[in-house]
Order: sequence, then C-alpha cells, then structure tokens
Amino acid sequence: MLKNFLQRRGQDLTLSLITKPSKADIIFSVTVALIYAAIALPVGLLTGFLKIHVLQISTLTMVTLPLSLLVIPSFLEEVFFRALMLPHKTRKHTAQKQVFLSLFSIFAFIAWHPINAITINAVAYPIFTDPVFLLLAALMASACTITYLKSGSVWIPISIHWITVLVWVFFLGGRNVVLD
Repeated sequence: MLKNFLQRRGQDLTLSLITKPSKADIIFSVTVALIYAAIALPVGLLTGFLKIHVLQISTLTMVTLPLSLLVIPSFLEEVFFRALMLPHKTRKHTAQKQVFLSLFSIFAFIAWHPINAITINAVAYPIFTDPVFLLLAALMASACTITYLKSGSVWIPISIHWITVLVWVFFLGGRNVVLD
C-alpha cells in the first residue's frame, strides 16, 4: 500500500514537471495571479506589512538572489506542497477528495512557515509568524493550488511563487535573510 502511494506520488511529480500548460491554462493562471495581487497588495500595504522599498544590494547579489529564490523557496515549496501533495489533473478523484487535499495542502503551506522559522530560519521568525504574512501566504497558496489543479503543470505555481517573492524582496521590504 505504501509502495503504491509512493509510486503514485512519484508519477504525479513527474507529470507535473513535464506537463506543458496550454495557452488557456496560462491565460487562466495570469488572471488568477492578477486577482491574487489585487487582493494581496492592498492588504499588505494598508496593514503596513508591505512597504514600498527598493532593495539596495551589490550587483552580484542582484544576479544571484533571483536564482536562489527560484530554487528556495519557489521550486522546492511548490514541488512539495502542490506536485507531491495534490494529484495530477489526469488522476480522477471525487470533488470532495480534491477539496480536502487542496485545503490540506494550503494549510500545510501556511503551517510550514512558522515551523521553518522555529526550526531552520530563526531570522524569519517575526515575519513568518506575522498574521498578515500568513494571510498573504494563504492567498498565494490558494492561487498556486488553483492554477496547479487547472494546468497540471507545477511550473505555473513555481512562477507565481517566484514572482511574488521577487516583488516582495526587491520592492516591498521583504527580507528574511541577511543580504550583503
């Protein structure tokens, strides 16, 4: 039974990495991402969690930071919370099971951030336990989940996650690591 479960997770991961999103999937995903941004930006700015601030860093960091943010957190978190936790769109499930798995994935993503701050990244503790951050993380996880379920491609949620983190770190005062 465990062997079958692990085989299905591996198959779904592989499918999520090789599925090419259709043009309709991309349009849908851009729309979802824009709706997410239209909600998250005002919430973040009005609460003071987000502050307009252009990051001042060295040229080397300006080049390497986006690449590192692509891998951690964007790629690793989306592969785990979407591609491994959710069935690929080609796998048939009841609507109830799909909703349950989606909500579980979103809540696990939210819970991961305070756990990460407590166990791995203590510098991020004030950020990763902030209720506004957790709300924004829930909104982003929802957008990533919806677009993954529609497209079957983990590259779309990776892109949404990466662009969100890039904008936050480079233009909205987001930092959870020491730079330069």
